[in-house]
Amino acid sequence: MAQLRLAFVAYNSSYNLLTVSSSDGLHWSNNTPVGQINLWGWSALTLASYQNRLYMAFAANNSTYELLVISSADGVHWTNNTPVSQAAGFGAALAVFQNRLYMAFRAANATAELLMISSADGVNWTGNTPVGQTSPGAPALAVFQNRLYMAFTANNETGALLVISSEDGVHWTGNMPVGQTTPPGGIYPWEPALAVFQNRLYMAFVANNSTNEVLMISSGDGVHWTGSTQVGQASKAIPALAVFQNRLYMAFMADNSTNEVLVTSSADGIHWANNTPIGQTSWSAPALAAF
Repeated sequence: MAQLRLAFVAYNSSYNLLTVSSSDGLHWSNNTPVGQINLWGWSALTLASYQNRLYMAFAANNSTYELLVISSADGVHWTNNTPVSQAAGFGAALAVFQNRLYMAFRAANATAELLMISSADGVNWTGNTPVGQTSPGAPALAVFQNRLYMAFTANNETGALLVISSEDGVHWTGNMPVGQTTPPGGIYPWEPALAVFQNRLYMAFVANNSTNEVLMISSGDGVHWTGSTQVGQASKAIPALAVFQNRLYMAFMADNSTNEVLVTSSADGIHWANNTPIGQTSWSAPALAAF
Protein backbone atom coordinates (compact mmCIF):
# COMPACT_ATOMS: atom_id res chain seq x y z
CA MET A 1 0.00 0.00 0.00
CA ALA A 2 1.29 3.44 -0.90
CA GLN A 3 2.59 5.65 1.89
CA LEU A 4 3.38 9.33 2.13
CA ARG A 5 7.16 9.70 2.04
CA LEU A 6 9.14 12.69 3.23
CA ALA A 7 12.87 13.31 2.72
CA PHE A 8 15.03 15.88 4.52
CA VAL A 9 18.53 16.75 5.72
CA ALA A 10 19.27 15.85 9.35
CA TYR A 11 19.55 18.97 11.47
CA ASN A 12 22.90 18.02 13.01
CA SER A 13 26.56 17.84 12.02
CA SER A 14 26.05 14.59 10.07
CA TYR A 15 23.96 16.23 7.31
CA ASN A 16 22.55 12.77 6.58
CA LEU A 17 19.73 12.48 4.08
CA LEU A 18 16.82 10.86 5.90
CA THR A 19 13.33 9.65 5.05
CA VAL A 20 10.20 9.07 7.08
CA SER A 21 6.84 7.64 6.02
CA SER A 22 3.20 7.68 7.05
CA SER A 23 0.18 5.57 6.17
CA ASP A 24 -2.30 8.26 7.23
CA GLY A 25 -0.45 11.60 6.97
CA LEU A 26 -0.61 12.03 10.75
CA HIS A 27 1.52 9.32 12.35
CA TRP A 28 5.09 9.09 11.08
CA SER A 29 7.81 6.46 11.24
CA ASN A 30 11.23 6.94 12.75
CA ASN A 31 13.76 8.30 10.28
CA THR A 32 15.81 6.04 8.02
CA PRO A 33 19.16 7.15 6.52
CA VAL A 34 19.45 6.71 2.75
CA GLY A 35 23.25 6.41 2.87
CA GLN A 36 23.98 9.86 1.49
CA ILE A 37 24.84 13.26 2.93
CA ASN A 38 24.15 16.79 1.76
CA LEU A 39 26.27 19.48 3.36
CA TRP A 40 24.65 22.13 1.17
CA GLY A 41 21.61 22.68 3.34
CA TRP A 42 20.14 25.22 0.90
CA SER A 43 20.05 22.67 -1.93
CA ALA A 44 16.50 21.40 -2.31
CA LEU A 45 15.81 17.66 -2.38
CA THR A 46 13.22 16.23 -4.75
CA LEU A 47 11.27 12.94 -4.89
CA ALA A 48 9.28 11.18 -7.63
CA SER A 49 7.75 7.74 -8.14
CA TYR A 50 8.77 6.16 -11.45
CA GLN A 51 8.55 2.57 -12.75
CA ASN A 52 7.66 1.21 -9.31
CA ARG A 53 10.64 2.87 -7.66
CA LEU A 54 11.02 6.01 -5.56
CA TYR A 55 13.67 8.39 -6.91
CA MET A 56 15.52 11.11 -5.05
CA ALA A 57 17.74 13.78 -6.62
CA PHE A 58 20.11 16.04 -4.70
CA ALA A 59 23.38 17.92 -5.00
CA ALA A 60 26.72 16.21 -4.27
CA ASN A 61 28.37 16.89 -0.93
CA ASN A 62 31.24 18.86 -2.44
CA SER A 63 31.97 22.04 -4.37
CA THR A 64 31.10 20.51 -7.76
CA TYR A 65 27.33 20.97 -7.22
CA GLU A 66 26.94 17.74 -9.22
CA LEU A 67 23.44 16.32 -9.31
CA LEU A 68 23.08 12.77 -8.03
CA VAL A 69 20.19 10.30 -8.14
CA ILE A 70 19.34 7.35 -5.90
CA SER A 71 16.31 5.07 -5.98
CA SER A 72 14.48 2.53 -3.86
CA ALA A 73 12.00 -0.28 -4.48
CA ASP A 74 10.56 -0.03 -0.97
CA GLY A 75 11.30 3.52 0.21
CA VAL A 76 13.73 2.18 2.82
CA HIS A 77 16.66 0.50 1.06
CA TRP A 78 18.40 2.73 -1.48
CA THR A 79 20.87 2.29 -4.33
CA ASN A 80 24.25 3.98 -4.45
CA ASN A 81 24.14 7.38 -6.09
CA THR A 82 24.35 7.83 -9.86
CA PRO A 83 25.72 11.10 -11.30
CA VAL A 84 23.59 12.62 -14.06
CA SER A 85 26.59 14.55 -15.47
CA GLN A 86 25.06 17.91 -14.60
CA ALA A 87 25.71 20.53 -11.94
CA ALA A 88 22.98 22.61 -10.34
CA GLY A 89 22.62 25.66 -8.18
CA PHE A 90 19.93 25.22 -5.51
CA GLY A 91 18.77 21.68 -6.23
CA ALA A 92 16.40 20.21 -8.81
CA ALA A 93 12.83 19.07 -9.51
CA LEU A 94 11.58 15.68 -10.75
CA ALA A 95 8.42 14.69 -12.66
CA VAL A 96 7.24 11.73 -14.73
CA PHE A 97 6.04 12.70 -18.20
CA GLN A 98 5.36 10.55 -21.26
CA ASN A 99 6.96 7.50 -19.66
CA ARG A 100 10.21 9.32 -18.90
CA LEU A 101 11.65 10.77 -15.71
CA TYR A 102 12.37 14.48 -16.16
CA MET A 103 14.68 16.63 -14.06
CA ALA A 104 14.76 20.42 -14.16
CA PHE A 105 17.43 22.55 -12.48
CA ARG A 106 19.22 25.87 -12.49
CA ALA A 107 22.67 25.92 -14.07
CA ALA A 108 25.50 26.17 -11.52
CA ASN A 109 26.96 29.28 -13.09
CA ALA A 110 26.31 32.99 -13.53
CA THR A 111 23.84 32.46 -16.39
CA ALA A 112 21.11 31.26 -13.95
CA GLU A 113 19.72 29.32 -16.92
CA LEU A 114 17.01 26.71 -16.34
CA LEU A 115 17.84 23.36 -17.91
CA MET A 116 16.07 20.04 -18.46
CA ILE A 117 17.28 16.44 -18.76
CA SER A 118 15.34 13.17 -18.93
CA SER A 119 15.80 9.43 -18.59
CA ALA A 120 13.94 6.31 -19.71
CA ASP A 121 15.41 4.17 -16.92
CA GLY A 122 16.39 6.56 -14.11
CA VAL A 123 20.08 5.78 -14.65
CA ASN A 124 21.07 7.00 -18.11
CA TRP A 125 20.25 10.66 -18.75
CA THR A 126 20.14 12.90 -21.82
CA GLY A 127 22.25 16.00 -22.22
CA ASN A 128 20.64 19.18 -20.96
CA THR A 129 18.17 21.27 -22.94
CA PRO A 130 17.68 24.97 -22.08
CA VAL A 131 14.06 25.97 -21.58
CA GLY A 132 14.75 29.61 -22.47
CA GLN A 133 14.32 30.99 -18.95
CA THR A 134 16.47 32.06 -16.00
CA SER A 135 15.80 32.01 -12.27
CA PRO A 136 17.64 32.67 -9.00
CA GLY A 137 16.61 29.23 -7.68
CA ALA A 138 15.40 25.78 -8.64
CA PRO A 139 12.11 25.35 -10.56
CA ALA A 140 9.11 23.15 -9.75
CA LEU A 141 7.57 20.57 -12.11
CA ALA A 142 4.13 18.97 -12.55
CA VAL A 143 2.22 17.18 -15.30
CA PHE A 144 -1.20 18.68 -16.02
CA GLN A 145 -3.58 18.11 -18.92
CA ASN A 146 -0.98 16.21 -20.96
CA ARG A 147 1.60 18.97 -20.64
CA LEU A 148 4.72 19.34 -18.50
CA TYR A 149 4.56 22.53 -16.43
CA MET A 150 7.43 24.39 -14.83
CA ALA A 151 7.06 27.14 -12.24
CA PHE A 152 9.90 29.39 -11.12
CA THR A 153 10.82 32.79 -9.73
CA ALA A 154 11.76 35.58 -12.15
CA ASN A 155 15.47 36.33 -12.22
CA ASN A 156 15.07 39.95 -11.18
CA GLU A 157 14.15 42.09 -8.19
CA THR A 158 10.38 41.60 -8.63
CA GLY A 159 10.17 38.05 -7.29
CA ALA A 160 7.38 37.39 -9.84
CA LEU A 161 6.23 33.79 -10.10
CA LEU A 162 6.19 32.52 -13.68
CA VAL A 163 4.96 29.39 -15.47
CA ILE A 164 5.93 27.75 -18.76
CA SER A 165 4.73 24.48 -20.29
CA SER A 166 5.66 21.93 -22.93
CA GLU A 167 3.86 19.22 -24.87
CA ASP A 168 7.04 17.22 -25.45
CA GLY A 169 9.48 18.19 -22.66
CA VAL A 170 11.77 19.89 -25.18
CA HIS A 171 9.96 22.85 -26.71
CA TRP A 172 8.54 25.35 -24.23
CA THR A 173 6.09 28.23 -24.25
CA GLY A 174 7.06 31.73 -23.24
CA ASN A 175 6.63 32.51 -19.57
CA MET A 176 3.29 33.56 -18.10
CA PRO A 177 3.02 35.51 -14.82
CA VAL A 178 0.59 34.03 -12.31
CA GLY A 179 -0.02 37.38 -10.62
CA GLN A 180 1.94 36.58 -7.45
CA THR A 181 5.41 37.30 -6.05
CA THR A 182 7.73 35.60 -3.58
CA PRO A 183 10.88 37.02 -1.93
CA PRO A 184 13.38 37.57 -4.77
CA GLY A 185 17.02 36.46 -4.86
CA GLY A 186 19.03 36.31 -1.69
CA ILE A 187 21.43 33.62 -0.50
CA TYR A 188 18.62 31.06 -0.26
CA PRO A 189 16.16 31.79 -3.07
CA TRP A 190 12.48 31.21 -2.48
CA GLU A 191 10.92 28.84 -4.99
CA PRO A 192 7.36 27.64 -5.67
CA ALA A 193 5.94 24.11 -5.37
CA LEU A 194 3.48 22.47 -7.81
CA ALA A 195 0.96 19.63 -7.59
CA VAL A 196 -2.12 18.47 -9.49
CA PHE A 197 -5.18 17.92 -7.30
CA GLN A 198 -8.84 17.47 -8.25
CA ASN A 199 -8.19 18.41 -11.88
CA ARG A 200 -6.49 21.67 -10.98
CA LEU A 201 -2.85 22.76 -10.94
CA TYR A 202 -1.88 24.07 -7.50
CA MET A 203 1.08 26.27 -6.62
CA ALA A 204 2.32 26.94 -3.08
CA PHE A 205 4.79 29.68 -2.22
CA VAL A 206 5.97 31.94 0.59
CA ALA A 207 4.52 35.47 0.69
CA ASN A 208 6.74 38.33 -0.43
CA ASN A 209 6.75 40.07 2.95
CA SER A 210 8.12 39.63 6.45
CA THR A 211 5.40 37.16 7.54
CA ASN A 212 6.83 34.11 5.69
CA GLU A 213 3.19 33.09 5.28
CA VAL A 214 2.51 30.19 2.93
CA LEU A 215 0.01 30.99 0.18
CA MET A 216 -1.77 28.85 -2.40
CA ILE A 217 -3.15 29.53 -5.87
CA SER A 218 -4.66 27.20 -8.47
CA SER A 219 -5.58 27.02 -12.13
CA GLY A 220 -8.00 24.97 -14.19
CA ASP A 221 -6.10 25.49 -17.43
CA GLY A 222 -2.50 26.34 -16.46
CA VAL A 223 -2.95 29.90 -17.73
CA HIS A 224 -5.56 31.64 -15.60
CA TRP A 225 -4.89 31.54 -11.86
CA THR A 226 -6.97 32.28 -8.77
CA GLY A 227 -6.01 34.87 -6.20
CA SER A 228 -3.95 33.61 -3.29
CA THR A 229 -5.46 31.69 -0.37
CA GLN A 230 -3.85 31.63 3.06
CA VAL A 231 -2.85 28.19 4.29
CA GLY A 232 -2.63 29.41 7.89
CA GLN A 233 1.03 28.47 8.21
CA ALA A 234 4.40 30.21 7.96
CA SER A 235 7.63 28.62 6.76
CA LYS A 236 11.32 29.52 6.77
CA ALA A 237 11.91 27.44 3.62
CA ILE A 238 10.18 26.30 0.44
CA PRO A 239 7.06 24.15 0.96
CA ALA A 240 6.58 20.76 -0.71
CA LEU A 241 3.32 19.37 -2.11
CA ALA A 242 1.98 15.86 -2.78
CA VAL A 243 -1.40 14.17 -3.20
CA PHE A 244 -2.16 11.24 -0.91
CA GLN A 245 -5.44 9.48 -0.10
CA ASN A 246 -7.53 12.13 -1.86
CA ARG A 247 -5.99 15.00 0.09
CA LEU A 248 -3.41 17.62 -0.85
CA TYR A 249 -0.49 17.51 1.57
CA MET A 250 2.08 20.18 2.30
CA ALA A 251 5.34 19.73 4.19
CA PHE A 252 7.36 22.72 5.38
CA MET A 253 9.80 23.99 7.99
CA ALA A 254 8.52 25.82 11.06
CA ASP A 255 9.16 29.55 10.88
CA ASN A 256 11.29 29.59 14.02
CA SER A 257 14.65 28.44 15.35
CA THR A 258 13.56 24.83 15.90
CA ASN A 259 13.85 23.83 12.21
CA GLU A 260 10.96 21.45 12.91
CA VAL A 261 9.34 19.76 9.91
CA LEU A 262 5.56 20.15 9.85
CA VAL A 263 2.77 18.74 7.68
CA THR A 264 -0.70 20.04 6.89
CA SER A 265 -3.37 18.81 4.46
CA SER A 266 -6.56 19.83 2.70
CA ALA A 267 -9.55 18.03 1.19
CA ASP A 268 -10.29 20.90 -1.21
CA GLY A 269 -7.04 22.87 -1.62
CA ILE A 270 -8.54 25.84 0.23
CA HIS A 271 -9.28 24.82 3.81
CA TRP A 272 -6.26 23.41 5.63
CA ALA A 273 -5.84 21.33 8.77
CA ASN A 274 -3.69 22.45 11.69
CA ASN A 275 -0.07 21.48 11.27
CA THR A 276 1.24 18.14 12.53
CA PRO A 277 4.85 17.81 13.71
CA ILE A 278 6.50 14.69 12.28
CA GLY A 279 9.09 14.53 15.08
CA GLN A 280 12.00 15.55 12.86
CA THR A 281 14.15 18.62 12.22
CA SER A 282 15.92 19.59 9.01
CA TRP A 283 18.60 21.91 7.68
CA SER A 284 16.54 22.68 4.59
CA ALA A 285 13.20 22.32 2.83
CA PRO A 286 11.75 18.79 2.78
CA ALA A 287 10.60 16.77 -0.24
CA LEU A 288 7.28 14.91 -0.36
CA ALA A 289 5.84 12.09 -2.51
CA ALA A 290 3.33 9.26 -2.37
CA PHE A 291 4.91 5.84 -2.94
